[in-house]
Amino acid sequence: MANQDVLEVDIQSSNCERFPKIIADKFFNLRVLKIAGRIIEITARDLERFTDLEELHLPNNQIRTMWSKVFEKNEKLRKINLEGNQMTFVGSAIFFNLKSLTHLNLIGTRCFPKFNAKNR
Repeated sequence: MANQDVLEVDIQSSNCERFPKIIADKFFNLRVLKIAGRIIEITARDLERFTDLEELHLPNNQIRTMWSKVFEKNEKLRKINLEGNQMTFVGSAIFFNLKSLTHLNLIGTRCFPKFNAKNR
């Protein structure tokens, strides 16, 4: 199987504090990305190669801040799960370009402890 054929990566109990760069370098055609564990920060640069990404699941990490341009290149995102992170700041324009977004889970985050939105 060639790297460009991999459409989903699932990393549970990650010990990485930073976004694993090897994923962006090797599996840039991903549709679904799931990383749970210890990620402290995620940036627009981490996600910029995933232009076809439809689902991003980053539950139970240690993410504190989500800057406005983090999803700038991910216009196809339909589902974002940030449940259980320690977010205290979310940029005001973070979801501005996500026209396809139908599910957003922020339950258990510090700034939105009970927020879960679904659009059918």
